[in-house]
Amino acid sequence: MIKKYTLLPEHEAQFPMWRDKWIANAMATGPYTTEETERCIGALRGLYAAASLEQPKCEVFAPSPITGAIAAGIASGVWWLRENPGEHHSMFEAALNETDIVTGLFAACKLADDKHRENTGNPEQVDVVLPVVLQSVGLDVDHKPKKSKQKAAVVKAVRKFLIQCTQRWGQMHNGGNHWSGYAAYLSFFRHIAKLDIDYSKWQHYEEAAKFGPRYMHAKFWIVSARPDILKIDDENRPHSATGPSHRWPDGRELYYWRGTAIPKQWIMAAGTVPPETVLTWENVEQRRCLAEIIGWGKVIAGLDPTVVEEHPDPYMGTLLRLDPMPGVDEDPVGQFLKVRCGTGRTFVLRVSPSCRTVLEAQGELAGFDAKQMAKLEFRT
Repeated sequence: MIKKYTLLPEHEAQFPMWRDKWIANAMATGPYTTEETERCIGALRGLYAAASLEQPKCEVFAPSPITGAIAAGIASGVWWLRENPGEHHSMFEAALNETDIVTGLFAACKLADDKHRENTGNPEQVDVVLPVVLQSVGLDVDHKPKKSKQKAAVVKAVRKFLIQCTQRWGQMHNGGNHWSGYAAYLSFFRHIAKLDIDYSKWQHYEEAAKFGPRYMHAKFWIVSARPDILKIDDENRPHSATGPSHRWPDGRELYYWRGTAIPKQWIMAAGTVPPETVLTWENVEQRRCLAEIIGWGKVIAGLDPTVVEEHPDPYMGTLLRLDPMPGVDEDPVGQFLKVRCGTGRTFVLRVSPSCRTVLEAQGELAGFDAKQMAKLEFRT
């Protein structure tokens, strides 16, 4: 028989506190303390025990979720090659030994680390994927590969296989503190409502949810570091107008504008972005972000608009039209009202293509028709 349960008023009164606690958990930044590291290790070990699984041989911390994902994919491929020697000949036209596998491992990690240096724009960046992979497959971080007796083509094939394995990172992934919503919901009933339920297995998941994203495999687990930087807007969306919205210890960066991922250049070198990009960029949401970043005033000024009508009063404005560009026949090409506000600043506001005069455009923005606008003695 299912027991019916109703939250009491004193429980509901704690909603704001519990919400804020878990939002703060999701937004946590900075390195783990020694005590936090020990708690994280204990939580992960508890998860394997709760699932009646053998404890993995390798316990690893990665400097970012992206590095962790790549390393987890490569490491899982290495463990598979080790444990399935009968598959080698059909896959690589050769039987592999540990030296061949490790040689391919280093080749795959070099490719990943070179790409990392390219993405971070830092050619001097130290390897970040290789040490995580080495720990995940049970090798010392100072391990050096022996010369493989296999042909270069075989090593290349192994490298390709391991790189392909990185596409499967999602099968090992849990969002950790990035997925705080689920943990917040269930833990509320454990700690606040105090339901009479056995939480002895769940408690390990709840504790693990206080740390970064993780990748769990039968032979290893990898937990990501928290970001050094995490910036949001007033709606808790990732956002920064001056630099990366996220940055991790290995130099990985993400750039977001009001919750939408955007190219780094749009924030760090917005002045170099051609204004026509706002009209031609394929992703509509990103296009909207770029228009906000650059400002429609600068966009239009750089695109030689047609003046439809210029009102004698600059506070009423000038109606401008952007004619379609070659290959662009959709929004945001259209009409705009360029106006000066009471503070002396100039704004460019989008209006419908049907507006034929400044008064019609002003009326559309204010919710009046053109005749009513003409009767107004002043604007605020």
